[in-house]
Amino acid sequence: MNLAHNSEPINFAVPMNARSQLHAALKELRPLQRIVLHLRFWENREIAEIARLTRMRWSDIDHLIESTLTELRPMLGKAETKRPETYVA
Repeated sequence: MNLAHNSEPINFAVPMNARSQLHAALKELRPLQRIVLHLRFWENREIAEIARLTRMRWSDIDHLIESTLTELRPMLGKAETKRPETYVA
């Protein structure tokens, strides 16, 4: 099975101004919002695991992630906020 769809590597580098903009926006969030985003996107944890760790319901964590991302988007201005493409083999 060939999973290579593009011969060029994907560049995940974030420009420094976008990184500092994200850092400033994250500082504006409540601690629980930051913790949940960290667990989900930096540690790549599943929502069910985050719910177990925080002793919250799965649906509450799912809603918290969605509402936090909605809150972050205006703070990030023109920064890219859409999800990356998913390739299906």
